[in-house]
Amino acid sequence: MYASTTDKKAEQIDGAQTGKLLRVQDTTDWARFGRWSAYRQHTIHALVQLPRNEYCAEFATIVVDEAKDLRSDEGQFLPMEIRGKEITLTLHSGRRLKMHLAKEGECSRP
Repeated sequence: MYASTTDKKAEQIDGAQTGKLLRVQDTTDWARFGRWSAYRQHTIHALVQLPRNEYCAEFATIVVDEAKDLRSDEGQFLPMEIRGKEITLTLHSGRRLKMHLAKEGECSRP
């Protein structure tokens, strides 16, 4: 069972921990900014496992390298910090990504 954004346990486990990035799902859409410019936007759902629970987190970016770095760290143990309804991941590349906790159904397990 995943912890949702309304789960009280998610708000009680604040602080830095080491967790495993279990799975990453990346969807790509076109997003318009202004009248003429359109960018490819990556919406990433990641399933992370901490010692007490599993969490589903969501992240949106137009930077391809951020999505690529996150996908390359799938299955790895990473430093993670939970603050309220946000998880900050520190990737092996040194990049820090701030992700929002998502709803249970967003990270469906096979």
